[in-house]
Amino acid sequence: MSSTAVNRIAPVLRALSTDPMTTPAMLDFLATELAGRVITHSWAEDTGKAAVVGFQYLDRIPLTFNLPNLLGIDRSSLGQRWIILGTPLRFRHTLYGGGAALEGVLAKVIGSCRNAGFDGIAVPWVDVDDEIVSPVLDKFDFLSVFYDADWYLDVSPENTIDGVLQRLSRTPRRQFVNDRNHFERTGSTIRDWEQADRAFAPHMHAAFMADHGHNGPELEETAFDAFADLQGASIRVAITQDGRPAGFVMSVSDESTMHVLRWGRPSGPEIGRLYANLGYLDPIAEAARTGVHRLWFGKSAHRFKQLRGFTPVPAKFCFLAFDEVQHEQARSHAVAADRRARQRYDELMEL
Repeated sequence: MSSTAVNRIAPVLRALSTDPMTTPAMLDFLATELAGRVITHSWAEDTGKAAVVGFQYLDRIPLTFNLPNLLGIDRSSLGQRWIILGTPLRFRHTLYGGGAALEGVLAKVIGSCRNAGFDGIAVPWVDVDDEIVSPVLDKFDFLSVFYDADWYLDVSPENTIDGVLQRLSRTPRRQFVNDRNHFERTGSTIRDWEQADRAFAPHMHAAFMADHGHNGPELEETAFDAFADLQGASIRVAITQDGRPAGFVMSVSDESTMHVLRWGRPSGPEIGRLYANLGYLDPIAEAARTGVHRLWFGKSAHRFKQLRGFTPVPAKFCFLAFDEVQHEQARSHAVAADRRARQRYDELMEL
C-alpha cells in the first residue's frame, strides 16, 4: 500500500529532492516497508518552492530515530507523540527548499502538529556546516545536539575499482587490496539480487539484527523485493564457493550519489573480509561502473573508514518540544548530550 501523504505532493518532491534517499519512491518505500506501523505526513508551499515530509512511528522500530535515548532522558519526560522530519535507513532530513518558502512551510508544520496533539518535532540529520536548513530551524528555536558523522568517498572521474584504488594514498590502498585478496582466496563471489533470494534474505536480516542486540527486524519480509524494484536501488548478494548465501547489501543511487544502506549475514563466523568487500569494495566498483560521483557509507566504524581514506561530514540532530516547560528542561539535557557526543566522536577519531 502506497503512502497517500507522499503521493499527494510527489511532483513537488521530485522537483526539489537532491538526494536518492528523499525521492517520493524512496519515501513511499520507507512508509510502507518498515517492521512497524508508520504514518506519513506532508506539507508543501503553494508555489512548490518548499515542502516537508514527516514520519510518525506508532511502534518502536529498531534503528529509527530515538530522541530520548540520544538525550539520555526518560521517554515520558518529552511525551510520546513526535513527528520525525527525516528518513530512516540512512538519516537525512526531509525539509525541501529553503529561505522564506521553507520557513513558511515549517510554520505550517508546527501549527498543524500542535493542533493535532503532537509533543514535538525532531530533525535527525542536519550537516554541522549547513547554511540552508539550520537558519530556518534557528528561527523557530529548535535545539541542536551534535550527533556523529556520515562518511563518503568520491569515486569519479574513475570508472573502475582499480582506478579508484590507485588514486587513494598508500595506506587506504593497501587496506583495500588486502581486503580483496582475503575475500578472493575464499572462492566467494558477489552477484545481483535474484527472486530466489527472498527465501533467505528476511531470515538473514532478522538474525543479523538479533546478533546486534535489537529486539526485532527493521524491515518487513516483503521489503527486499519491494526495494529491489525501486529505481536506482540495488541488492547485491555474496555467495560462497559451495553456493551458499553469505550476506547481502542494499544501496540506492541516482546519477551522482549512492548510499550503502544495510547489510546482513548469517550468524556465526564471517568469511574472509566479507564486511569490507560486500559493504565497501563492491559498492565502490558499482559506483565507478555507473558513473556515480559520491558514495556515502553512513556513520559508525570510524577507524575502519579512516584507514580506508573516507571523509567524515559531521552532523547534528535538532528538535522542538511544543510544551515550553519541557523545551526549557530539554535545553540543559541538550547541552550535556552535545558535550558527550562530541567527546565520544573525538575519541573515536583518534587513530
